[in-house]
Amino acid sequence: MSTTGKILVNESDYVKRLKEGSHEAYTVLYEYYLPDLYAFIYSTTYSKDFAEEVVQETFVRLWENRASIKLETSFKSYLFTIARNYMLDEFRRQINHPVFTEYIEYSNQLQLSENTTEKHLDFSEFCVEFNKAKKKLSARQLEIFYLNKELGQSIHSVAIQLEIAEQSVRNQLSTALSILRKEMKNFIALFTFLFL
Repeated sequence: MSTTGKILVNESDYVKRLKEGSHEAYTVLYEYYLPDLYAFIYSTTYSKDFAEEVVQETFVRLWENRASIKLETSFKSYLFTIARNYMLDEFRRQINHPVFTEYIEYSNQLQLSENTTEKHLDFSEFCVEFNKAKKKLSARQLEIFYLNKELGQSIHSVAIQLEIAEQSVRNQLSTALSILRKEMKNFIALFTFLFL
């Protein structure tokens, strides 16, 4: 059930019509899923601006890729997968952005100047902490994590590329995830959402 408290009757019909290019069906699905999607992204990132950005981009991509919607699969899962993929793309972009560190320093100074003691966890802070956490991994663990979790390559593909056994990839990945979960305990919800 949606946070709107209502059940969308004949959802499959709306999804089918959306796939065929109906603006009306798109609007109905947008209005129905907007509260759930926003609430989920916000509860994961603690950033209103980023949640709004993810929601907007998710629905833009939904419309652009409507022809590829599979009617036999869960529409909600499809929608949330679009959101997750966008978050991963944005996450990678921010991590590698040259002015990212300056932005974080500015944000921290601003919070201090406002004498706030509340711990505000947002996506930007997550990125900084995640970069620190990855330094705890060995070179091989980091390589495997990057290929599998950040680039989305399969275990089989990683094993071939690195010329090691698939079980070795799984073992190294499991160890890497265990280390990162421990290091990212203050951001475990977002970490889980993105990588597990």
